[in-house]
Amino acid sequence: MLFKTLGILDMLAFLSLLLAAVIPKSILAYAGIYLALKGLTFILISKDLASGIDVAAGIHMLLAAAGLNILALNTAFLIYLGQKSALTLIRISIDTYSLIRIVREQKKASPDYYSIR
Repeated sequence: MLFKTLGILDMLAFLSLLLAAVIPKSILAYAGIYLALKGLTFILISKDLASGIDVAAGIHMLLAAAGLNILALNTAFLIYLGQKSALTLIRISIDTYSLIRIVREQKKASPDYYSIR
């Protein structure tokens, strides 16, 4: 559940950076704060590289909301957040498909499945 929630919030952060030119700067700032805080939290827990990149992306988004936008960094963080969002969607789809298969198999295995009602 936490994976899905954080994944969806990452997708929203990606969309806010992608649409930074047309959305209110406050949305971009909130997305930047989210990424920075999430990254800092996971740096304390796991010390992985992806969390450090999340912090950097969050700081970049905060700077972009303040008017300082560096195209090369913007592109790099869009690619990073885009692939992260795509992989999250794939993982959620696989999990959902697996759950549907399990439910179907349990229904077939139950004795009431073949009874006529």
